[in-house]
Amino acid sequence: MKVKFYTLGCKVNQYESQAIGEKLQKHGFEITSDKNADVFVVNSCTVTASADQKTRQAVRRFKRNNPDSIVILTGCMPQAYPEKSKELIEADIVLGNKNNSLLPELLLQYKAEGKRIFSVCEHQKGDPFGGDTISGFEERTRAYLKIQDGCNRFCSYCIIPYARGRIRSRKPQNAIEEITKISEQGIKEVVITGIHVASYGKDFEENTISEINEKLGTSKKEYKLIDLLEDIWSKGIIVIVAAGNKGPKDKSISPLGMSKNIFTVGCHDLDYNKEGITLCEKYSGRGPSSYSLKKPDIVAPGTNIFSTCNKCRRNGKHYTDIYESKSGTSFATPLVAGAAALLLEKKSTLTPDEIKFRLCYSATDLKEPWNKQGWGMLNINRALEL
Repeated sequence: MKVKFYTLGCKVNQYESQAIGEKLQKHGFEITSDKNADVFVVNSCTVTASADQKTRQAVRRFKRNNPDSIVILTGCMPQAYPEKSKELIEADIVLGNKNNSLLPELLLQYKAEGKRIFSVCEHQKGDPFGGDTISGFEERTRAYLKIQDGCNRFCSYCIIPYARGRIRSRKPQNAIEEITKISEQGIKEVVITGIHVASYGKDFEENTISEINEKLGTSKKEYKLIDLLEDIWSKGIIVIVAAGNKGPKDKSISPLGMSKNIFTVGCHDLDYNKEGITLCEKYSGRGPSSYSLKKPDIVAPGTNIFSTCNKCRRNGKHYTDIYESKSGTSFATPLVAGAAALLLEKKSTLTPDEIKFRLCYSATDLKEPWNKQGWGMLNINRALEL
């Protein structure tokens, strides 16, 4: 049977769709983009009313266009709003994201019995980090890796803790093993993601820290996101992070970017000037940092990058507000990650330190203070010539 995924929302959902898809393949199902598939899986988002509407529309559309197909609703919407999701009678199987790894088994059960299945389990305090792993990423050169799930903040306006549960962190040795497995499939770039990534490791208890130290040969009293990234670097994988957007004051480099090893990217306007306004100059992170005077390591263009807009609206047959202009270090960083991937494409044996050296040494000096430009502006052509 052919299975088509329709994934809404964040990178965590994208990762989980890939994980579920790989598990379905192990059960003999074929993943397809065919609009006439036998099974449709809607992996939902519920952070906005618009996301809920898109989910309902997708479920109904798939069943209307393919009445003999099996439609499955999973993700955050049924987890946060089980009763509302149960009312979507077009969905043959409804399950939350807590137990979405059971989707293949429930699909086989539905095929055998033909009875509608509703399976949503509430998140509980102390739930372990769950879910399946991935080995690649369907039809992509960039993969996502989920290292954290949940949030403990319970803000009055936010549904996330109810949809995703409390903070749960993935053990670092498992994360490193999966990155290695993904890279063996030829994928050059992995984006680390989670629901509240900055809280990674906060749920690790003393016995978990002891296990981590034993597995990785360390002696740490706590284990945070920065520790994971530095351990990933030590395994021969280059880590590239944004300098943050809290500049231009000194010591505004992001906490992750302060590491001596991790490659930290700032953004720069270059000659871009719109009505006398320089955008990146106002907020790109600046050194010195607490650990290293020379930060950021490098800068790249990050001004007025056109990106898809979350305010996109449909007006009849047409869409409005599809794109918007954004600026910041988050838009400069992918350029440097792409340059690193090109270097690895040219010479796969390069170490993280060698890649960092080539990109820094080949950068164009902008004749500006180090805490603003680092080694200078990214120069991909020169880096490839070294």
